[in-house]
Amino acid sequence: MNNVTELFAPPIGSEVFAKIDNQPFYGSESLSLKFLESMRKSSHSKPLYNTIEKLVANGTLVPCWLNKSILKLVIFRMTAPDSAKNGVAFFIPKYKKIYILIDNNINNWGFASNDWISTITIHEMCHLLAKTKPSAFVSAYTPILKEYYGNLFKRIFQLNIVPDVSKFIKFLFKKFEFTANTNLYNLNKYYEYVMEWKELSSFNSEDYQSMAMLLINCIKIRHINFSAWYTNMSKFSAILGPMRQAYIDVIGEAFNGVNTNVFQELDVPSEVIAVISEVKNKYTSKVYQGLKKL
Repeated sequence: MNNVTELFAPPIGSEVFAKIDNQPFYGSESLSLKFLESMRKSSHSKPLYNTIEKLVANGTLVPCWLNKSILKLVIFRMTAPDSAKNGVAFFIPKYKKIYILIDNNINNWGFASNDWISTITIHEMCHLLAKTKPSAFVSAYTPILKEYYGNLFKRIFQLNIVPDVSKFIKFLFKKFEFTANTNLYNLNKYYEYVMEWKELSSFNSEDYQSMAMLLINCIKIRHINFSAWYTNMSKFSAILGPMRQAYIDVIGEAFNGVNTNVFQELDVPSEVIAVISEVKNKYTSKVYQGLKKL
């Protein structure tokens, strides 16, 4: 991808486009047009331009500012903690909308990389498709997901073959992706699924069970207390390391160009497609074909 940048005008004359948890998000017609111009210029998003244009027009995809005035924008960029600056785009299932935070994507002179903005936009579009058109998502991407999760569990549990994960993926969609429910019942069912492959592993029974519990705890603790999970992330290296390697199994060295941290994939299968969408690889055209159904 190239590194063409777009100049985004300061947030003068912006109006409140949305308010979520008492946080206003500001937007304007000129900002939306500038965003679309950025999407049209990027080689990454150009094949999806018509779809992106439609999503902006119907209010599903919202380019916006966190700060309405130039002064507030400058202060934000100088004083905000990294945790605030790093939030660049997000999809809210409750509202079925994607918000692209322009504040977080521009440098001090108001420029942003067209390719970077297109990358995070397409990433969130994958989650949008999974939540709003689940049948289309499953139909388009199940073969890719089978390849990823099969290789993932082969690596985590040191299996002698790639396991059949067809039923597991259906379970993951039904109980986690579509409902986001990490209750004890669902976690126990998850555990039961991975225990089905115990006889294929080079681990002894005790070590296999310990690895399965580490996997479940990696999901459970992240949902209960993300800060605690993040602080102790190294304890889950036996899970997180194979997650990265499984991507290389699927898309090769192209994965080295991905900037997203891996961890959501354990219970959010749409994250696998979202990550794969970030770099050009053998599945790029297939990913785009699915997203055109939005």
